[in-house]
Amino acid sequence: MQIGKQIQIHRQRLGLTQDNLAEKLFVTRQTISNWENDRHYPDIENLLLLSQLFQLSLDELVKGDVVEMKHVVDTRKSNRDAKLMLGLMLAALLAIGPSLFLPRYWALVPTAILWDWPLSQLCAWKLLSKKRMYTPTKKS
Repeated sequence: MQIGKQIQIHRQRLGLTQDNLAEKLFVTRQTISNWENDRHYPDIENLLLLSQLFQLSLDELVKGDVVEMKHVVDTRKSNRDAKLMLGLMLAALLAIGPSLFLPRYWALVPTAILWDWPLSQLCAWKLLSKKRMYTPTKKS
């Protein structure tokens, strides 16, 4: 939760208008409005005064609702995990996919799974060994 939202929630909880809060902090109503709309942020002196006025710790005022923040972090983590899993599935499909359409390389799939080798290395090794690129030639 953003600090502007926190200020607004706690101001309303105390039944204060923006004008009333501005008078207590010796700032203008526009300053309170800017804080609540996250256009500007209060300086450290005003944060301390706000925390005393709202009877909150500075930590609670700045961090906001810990339960909501934990939910946001957990949601982001699960989204990241889902993206990672999708990436791994795509990588596996790209590695195995070509061999599924080329019957002469089907034998590589179980071998790669059993030996835990990347399929791309096995396919490259198979292709290189067929072309005999590194076979020395005899000179006459």
